[in-house]
Amino acid sequence: MDEIRLYIEGGSSNKAQTKASLRQGFSVFFRSIIAQARAKKLKWTIIVSGSTTETIKGFLNAVRYYPNAQSFVLIDADGPVNKEPSFFMADKVRGYYPHQYRQTSHLMVQVMESWFLADSESLIRYYGQNFNRGSLPGASDIERVSKSDVFTALRKATSKTQKGSYHKIQHASELLKIINPEIVSRKATHCRSLFIALEDTIARAFRS
Repeated sequence: MDEIRLYIEGGSSNKAQTKASLRQGFSVFFRSIIAQARAKKLKWTIIVSGSTTETIKGFLNAVRYYPNAQSFVLIDADGPVNKEPSFFMADKVRGYYPHQYRQTSHLMVQVMESWFLADSESLIRYYGQNFNRGSLPGASDIERVSKSDVFTALRKATSKTQKGSYHKIQHASELLKIINPEIVSRKATHCRSLFIALEDTIARAFRS
């Protein structure tokens, strides 16, 4: 193995600029993992795709066409999760073998924006004056907050700030750059699982 490839759902927008912006944001969020990979001389590649289906299919193509890479896939769950991520994805795309991809299938639960709510202090710093902290859920397990409640909380908390209401294209990349991965991992079990899987892959590559 000489490369780690991470395929991430980017939403419905197919604009190259939007994908590039999100790729930059995720690169900062995963900076500790990227540093570990590069220290072991492993190439690191993030691919921001469009929809859930496009992202999963991109991952499957990578498994086929990049045999010297270890590919991972990360998508929004868009709701509560009651099964392993690989089985969750098998329900989305035909030909997805859950047992084969158990270690490389990962979810943002319930959505990427849940990670932002996990680190409320970073949200406050980013939006600044008139941020309504009281609108944020106080859940220690952010994955239990429904998708609709996540977006409602973000909208109410940010509506009166100078940056305006949360907007994925305008704000998501910058928020990914400032939220603390350790804090997010403590409050989002599936995020922690992804970090563990990536770190384990790097460690095993080094031993080999």
